[in-house]
Amino acid sequence: DMQGTGLYTQSQGEFSAQAQRLFEAKKVNVLVIDKPGISYDPTFKSSSTFNQFKVDFEVFRQYQLADLSACGVNALKWAILETKRVNPSKIILSGHSEGAIMMGRIFETLQKNESELASKVNTIVLTGTPLNSFKEILFEQVQRNNQSGIRDLLKNRIEKAIQNSDDIFLIDRFSIPSKYLQQAFIDE
Repeated sequence: DMQGTGLYTQSQGEFSAQAQRLFEAKKVNVLVIDKPGISYDPTFKSSSTFNQFKVDFEVFRQYQLADLSACGVNALKWAILETKRVNPSKIILSGHSEGAIMMGRIFETLQKNESELASKVNTIVLTGTPLNSFKEILFEQVQRNNQSGIRDLLKNRIEKAIQNSDDIFLIDRFSIPSKYLQQAFIDE
């Protein structure tokens, strides 16, 4: 299960609450994949908006979409091969928003590199699937949240921040590091 863009952990998604109930009833095993560097900790209290999860920015800033896809494939392989608790014939991939994009990429990677494992995926559930590119979505969000006079200036500032790896600006504004956006923009 994977959800959305930016800085938050899967614990904040509605599907997670439903999955938690199914997990507690021993009807499913749930493997949650967060971006590298992000971890949920119900005991952690932060003064920021990122309450109950920790962000290791040095780790978070290093990864791209391809890395996250590889992490997803490796996590799935680990769950099936190492834990022996997963029924390989009942695998469901689920993602919302950016997580939907990632589940598509993870499944595509499985098909290319792990065809036997890909054949065991029973269902793929994609909700809130973006139909536009990352760049279009980012600029659309800028347009919704800013007055027309500063839109173009902000678009130029974003493009320069991505080119110059200005993570301070990008993480502060969008909770996404430059390396992640650089690859997202190239892949489109």
